[in-house]
This record gives sequence, C-alpha cells and structure tokens, in this order.
Amino acid sequence: MSIVEQPSTSDGDDDDGTTVSTMADLIDTPAPRPHGRQGSRLQAVLEAESRAEIWTSPRRTLEPGDHLDQYLLVAVLARTAMGTTFKAHDTEAGKSVCLKVPRPELERNVVFYDRWLREERIGLRIDHPNVVRALQPRVKSRLYIVTAFLDGTSLRSLIAGGGLSRARSVDIARQLSEALVHLHACGIVHRDLKPENVIVTPDGTVKVIDFGIALDRKARRLTWTKFSKVGGTPDYMSPEQVGGRRGDERSDVYAVGVILYEMLTNHLPFTGDSWAVMRAKARDEPLPPTHFVPRLEAGLNAIVCKAIARGASQRHQSASQLLGDLLAGDCREPTADGTEELKRRPWIARAAAAVAVAALAGLVWLSRPIHETTAHASSRNNADLVHPGREPLTPPSTAQ
Repeated sequence: MSIVEQPSTSDGDDDDGTTVSTMADLIDTPAPRPHGRQGSRLQAVLEAESRAEIWTSPRRTLEPGDHLDQYLLVAVLARTAMGTTFKAHDTEAGKSVCLKVPRPELERNVVFYDRWLREERIGLRIDHPNVVRALQPRVKSRLYIVTAFLDGTSLRSLIAGGGLSRARSVDIARQLSEALVHLHACGIVHRDLKPENVIVTPDGTVKVIDFGIALDRKARRLTWTKFSKVGGTPDYMSPEQVGGRRGDERSDVYAVGVILYEMLTNHLPFTGDSWAVMRAKARDEPLPPTHFVPRLEAGLNAIVCKAIARGASQRHQSASQLLGDLLAGDCREPTADGTEELKRRPWIARAAAAVAVAALAGLVWLSRPIHETTAHASSRNNADLVHPGREPLTPPSTAQ
C-alpha cells in the first residue's frame, strides 16, 4: 500500500483510489501511487511511532474476566475482522461502558493505527443526543476506544423482527438526519451508516455508532490504493462510493434513504450478492418503495426516491434538507377498511389541536358581538320587532 497525505481542505471527490476498507485482509504490501504521485510512508511511520510506543508492541487477545486499565471486561458484545467489542465495568466510575479493542496484529499497521486514533478523536469531539458518546480513560496502556454503554436494540434486529410502523420508521429516519446535521456541521461524514450501526434505546432514542471509516474534513488524511474491495457496506453505499470515490454528505443522505426504504418495505432497493448490488447501483435506478408497498403515501415515497437517487446532484443536497422534508411530510397508516388514517407525530398533533381550538374560540367570539349588537339595535327600534304569534310592540305614548 502506498500512503499519501492530502490537504484537509479537499473534499476527496477527485481521489482516484478507493475508500478505506473495513476488511482486515485488505491491508497489503506497499504499492506505488498511480500518476506519479509520491507517498510519505516513512514520515507517517515515524509520526505514528513517536505518538505511542504501543504501536510496536504485540498484544495478547483479551477475554471476559480480564482487566484493562480501569475496566473489567464483562462480556463480548461483538467480534469482527477488526476487533472485539466488550461490555465492561468502569471500576473507578462504577458504571457500565463499551470497550472496542482492535485485533493485536492490526495495531502494528500504521494506517490502521492512525484511523483508530481518528475514530477516538471524532467520538470525543461529538456531543449530540443521537450519537454515541466517547469517554476518556484516565490512563491507557494500549489501543482501544471507550464509549457509553447503550441499553438498546440494534436497528437491524428491529427490522428483522418486523412490525415497524410507518410513523416509527419516519421518526427513526428523522433522528438519523438530526445526527447527520450535527456531524456534517462538525466536518464529519460517517460513510458507513447501516442498521447495524444504529442503536435504538427503550425510550425510542436513536444512537449512531461506529466511526471506523468516517471522513474528518478537519484532519490530515491517509489513504492507500490497490484495494480488492471498497470501504463500507454495499447495500448502503452510495453509487459514487461504489465507483471508488470517498463520498460526501450526500452519501450519508443516501444511506438514510436506503435505511428508511428498508424499514418501510422490508426490502432493499437492490438485491443479490455484493458485486451484483454494486454493479446495479452504478447503472440502474432503484425501484420506488411503492413497488413493494403500493398504498405507501405519495409524499413519503417521493422523499425516499429523492434520497436514494443514483446521481448525487439529484438527491437532497444536505441532511438538513432531508430532515425538513421528513418533518413536513405526513405519515399515513392503512386502516382495516382500506382507507388511510393520518398519524402525525405527537408534537404536530398537539399543535394541530391547539390551532383547531383557537379557531373555534375565535368563531364563537366573533359570533357573540354580532348577536348582541343586533339585539340592542332591535330593542331601540322595537316597532320593527315582531314576536311569533304576537302583534308588533307599540312604543309608549308620549302625549300629555
């Protein structure tokens, strides 16, 4: 692999290589950069070694029951090609946390090491209710990331279990969009949004996790070429990422659109193995959600279709635009008789009720003065007032 430093001001769209991969077997031997661009591997290695001695030290694999600094490892939450995520107990703070520990052999790779540190820095920098919060240990003896422990369920499990209503699906997409608005304002592009990287807590709060291949526009970038695969998960990668570009904010919008599509229809826009999906994304337009759910509300269908458009310029150009559409759009649920019942989010329903009450009160207020004025006017001119079944009233005689 060749390593190339690029200015942080570039958006990466002109990169002729592919993105950072989540697969450990893509870490390869050095290769020259195409088009004669020179690398800076030695400089990067020296910088990494100067930052921490642990880069050169082999580490044993950890298991539940082991201690790592102030943390007691309690259980394995997940094992991936990159490392292991543990539930742990913070013996100093007295609370549960998550520890993400890389595979020992990967710690010795300078690019992996740099990206791991970058993921930790991103987590410590971001403070938003829809993003998992990173924590800073008092002392760190090796490479790992600590985050708040989330008591919840992955969105993947919720989708697999079925039963996600349209209203809840839209609400999850709205919260994801709110997280992206904040991340993008901080210069962070997630680039790997998928149901596995979304946790939903018991009170319905959405939490975005895993910034392993996130793009930080405020940091120096290290990239390498000659990948056998591209970074991310094909089902949720944007067409431009499939084509080898880094992706930008609109790539995250695309991922939210695909997630919403899947929640609404229990299908993905493209199916098949990874390569079939990638080829289809590069040349075909996705089927609209109404292909699977014909009675889906037209406005919601249009929002999803725009978010997952093949051309980035045809999508919502920012997460805030997507959020605006989701907030403005209604969510209609089919009823037993085949009609559609409007189900607004609670705050919209409360606002609509308040407006209705105010309007009714206004009508009552306007109607009262009219009747009272008419009554007073009639009493002053009671010669014209006729009571049913009675003769017209005669004013009292003024003769002396």
